[in-house]
Amino acid sequence: MHRSGKSQGYPAPHPDPKVDAFRPYIEKAVTALKEAGLTVIESWMDPCDPIDATIRLGGWALVWDEWDGWRLGVFVSGRQGVRTVLHDTVRFEGGPRLAVVELAQRVRDFTRGSVEQITGAALAEAAVR
Repeated sequence: MHRSGKSQGYPAPHPDPKVDAFRPYIEKAVTALKEAGLTVIESWMDPCDPIDATIRLGGWALVWDEWDGWRLGVFVSGRQGVRTVLHDTVRFEGGPRLAVVELAQRVRDFTRGSVEQITGAALAEAAVR
């Protein structure tokens, strides 16, 4: 098993128990992304209303929230305690609890082996699949 911590890409425990309750799901997503061959740089849990989390993949990031689920886009800014800003985003269908293996497969398929290769056109094409 892994230890939580930025150095391994897993989110650190959040001081708010309501936020931290979702950390195991985000940790599973990080593990699935790594197992799919993607490089996870870091991840963190974010503020409430909605509770959300960010997983950074190079210049790209995945953001999850408890209401809408996952979206992928170009990372603009963000850190724990501050909402993550993405550009050129696409939402993944499947709701807030999309199976993490499915998430990792979709991200891997979109990136075709390298997150840095995603273009706005590839995101739009993949979103309609």
